[in-house]
Amino acid sequence: MGTSVLYIAELKSKPSALITFYESNKKPCIPVIAVACENTIYYFKGFNPYQKFDLPDIEFSEAEQNIWKRLVDADDELL
Repeated sequence: MGTSVLYIAELKSKPSALITFYESNKKPCIPVIAVACENTIYYFKGFNPYQKFDLPDIEFSEAEQNIWKRLVDADDELL
Protein backbone atom coordinates (compact mmCIF):
# COMPACT_ATOMS: atom_id res chain seq x y z
CA MET A 1 0.00 0.00 0.00
CA GLY A 2 2.96 2.33 0.24
CA THR A 3 3.10 5.35 2.50
CA SER A 4 0.07 7.29 1.29
CA VAL A 5 -2.69 8.29 3.72
CA LEU A 6 -5.61 5.85 3.54
CA TYR A 7 -7.98 7.37 6.09
CA ILE A 8 -8.01 10.35 8.46
CA ALA A 9 -10.22 9.92 11.53
CA GLU A 10 -11.49 12.98 13.36
CA LEU A 11 -11.29 12.11 17.07
CA LYS A 12 -12.78 14.33 19.78
CA SER A 13 -9.63 14.16 21.93
CA LYS A 14 -6.14 12.72 22.12
CA PRO A 15 -6.20 8.88 22.11
CA SER A 16 -5.31 7.20 25.39
CA ALA A 17 -5.00 3.59 24.18
CA LEU A 18 -4.74 1.59 20.96
CA ILE A 19 -4.84 -2.15 20.28
CA THR A 20 -5.19 -4.41 17.26
CA PHE A 21 -6.91 -7.80 17.21
CA TYR A 22 -8.50 -10.31 14.85
CA GLU A 23 -12.21 -10.88 15.40
CA SER A 24 -12.35 -14.17 13.47
CA ASN A 25 -10.19 -16.87 11.93
CA LYS A 26 -11.70 -16.45 8.45
CA LYS A 27 -9.24 -15.95 5.61
CA PRO A 28 -8.09 -13.35 4.82
CA CYS A 29 -7.48 -12.25 8.39
CA ILE A 30 -8.21 -8.53 8.59
CA PRO A 31 -7.12 -6.79 11.80
CA VAL A 32 -9.44 -4.54 13.75
CA ILE A 33 -7.88 -1.44 15.31
CA ALA A 34 -9.48 -0.20 18.54
CA VAL A 35 -8.76 3.37 19.68
CA ALA A 36 -9.87 4.73 23.07
CA CYS A 37 -10.60 8.47 23.42
CA GLU A 38 -12.16 9.75 26.64
CA ASN A 39 -15.25 7.56 27.14
CA THR A 40 -15.50 6.36 23.52
CA ILE A 41 -13.94 3.35 21.79
CA TYR A 42 -13.61 3.54 18.01
CA TYR A 43 -13.13 0.41 15.91
CA PHE A 44 -11.58 0.53 12.46
CA LYS A 45 -11.50 -2.43 10.07
CA GLY A 46 -9.80 -2.29 6.69
CA PHE A 47 -8.81 1.33 7.47
CA ASN A 48 -12.50 2.31 7.54
CA PRO A 49 -14.76 3.19 10.49
CA TYR A 50 -16.34 -0.05 11.72
CA GLN A 51 -18.03 0.49 15.11
CA LYS A 52 -18.22 3.07 17.89
CA PHE A 53 -19.09 2.48 21.53
CA ASP A 54 -19.78 5.20 24.10
CA LEU A 55 -19.15 4.15 27.69
CA PRO A 56 -21.31 5.67 30.44
CA ASP A 57 -19.80 8.19 32.81
CA ILE A 58 -19.12 6.64 36.21
CA GLU A 59 -18.89 8.58 39.45
CA PHE A 60 -16.28 7.10 41.79
CA SER A 61 -16.68 7.29 45.55
CA GLU A 62 -14.27 9.43 47.57
CA ALA A 63 -12.73 6.29 49.10
CA GLU A 64 -12.01 4.76 45.68
CA GLN A 65 -10.53 8.03 44.39
CA ASN A 66 -8.17 8.11 47.38
CA ILE A 67 -7.08 4.50 46.75
CA TRP A 68 -6.25 5.24 43.10
CA LYS A 69 -4.39 8.42 44.08
CA ARG A 70 -2.27 6.49 46.63
CA LEU A 71 -1.46 3.83 44.00
CA VAL A 72 -0.30 6.50 41.54
CA ASP A 73 1.79 8.23 44.22
CA ALA A 74 3.36 4.91 45.28
CA ASP A 75 4.20 4.12 41.64
CA ASP A 76 5.86 7.54 41.25
CA GLU A 77 8.02 6.87 44.32
CA LEU A 78 9.36 3.66 42.72
CA LEU A 79 10.65 5.60 39.72
